[in-house]
Amino acid sequence: MSESLRRIQYVTTYYEWVQGLRFVPMGLMGLGLAVWMALADPPLRLREHPVVVAVAVAVAAGLYVALGLYYRRRFGEVRPSASTRQRTKRLSRLALVAGLVVAGASDLVRWFGGPSQLPTLVGLALFGLALVYCWHWSGRVAHHYLVIAAVLLVFGVLDALGLSPVCALLKQLPSAPVDRCVDVTMVGAAGLVITALGVLDHLLLARLLGPPPESEEAPG
Repeated sequence: MSESLRRIQYVTTYYEWVQGLRFVPMGLMGLGLAVWMALADPPLRLREHPVVVAVAVAVAAGLYVALGLYYRRRFGEVRPSASTRQRTKRLSRLALVAGLVVAGASDLVRWFGGPSQLPTLVGLALFGLALVYCWHWSGRVAHHYLVIAAVLLVFGVLDALGLSPVCALLKQLPSAPVDRCVDVTMVGAAGLVITALGVLDHLLLARLLGPPPESEEAPG
């Protein structure tokens, strides 16, 4: 099977999964939260702001539904098979578990007295491995998952070497102590990855299922 046919099969099989714009509001929420964590004084604790978090989640969920209607109008509906639904549910559960592990990686390392640079490396490496698994699980078609996984690993290595761009930026902000570097990096990375994957998945779907360019349309 040619690469083009494999990509079309991937998009139609996992049609709901690659409706990437639906996930972008969630990614932007993560990026906004990272900025808030960096600038908040005293340090931000989510449990102390349940109303703000609830409103942000509600807005992201509302946009998720609205963008789903956009995809239905523009690209139509593709009903997944029973096996695809089961695989998607398994991957969703795995993504949830991986997210919890990544979110708790810094705390685990701290509890065991690991080096201060290790939490970010561990968290980003786990995040990258999850993306590699998604790429493999989906038939090794969506290569942008590998690219983003590699970027995460590079950021993790830079942090381990004391060259973290996030820490360098926080040092320039008088109200943002460097000890927030791990948390800001992890939350910001999650938001950035979700946003980037959403946009790239959407572009892949639009390129393969969207109307052909006018130059390729049949005359008449």
